[in-house]
Amino acid sequence: PNIVRVSGVQGGEPMIRGKQVTVAVVTALIRQGQTPEEIVKDYAGRLTLADIHDALSYYYDHQAEIEETLAAHNSALVEAAQWKRPARSEAPG
Repeated sequence: PNIVRVSGVQGGEPMIRGKQVTVAVVTALIRQGQTPEEIVKDYAGRLTLADIHDALSYYYDHQAEIEETLAAHNSALVEAAQWKRPARSEAPG
């Protein structure tokens, strides 16, 4: 199989063998409107169209798992954004 899990790598998430690109990342890029060809181009030869299609095939076979991963990633991003916001100071009255 071209999609593997390696303990301690990418949090153990399913990823493309030897590429360290997770199925969740590929799924998110597709959802953002990128085509498989654009993803291959953006990864500058590191990924092939077959890699992208293998990741998408894995997604379709394991949708609930990947959706849970994507939700966790989004939640972490929201939390991180809150930590970066400067504290609001009250305007003089």
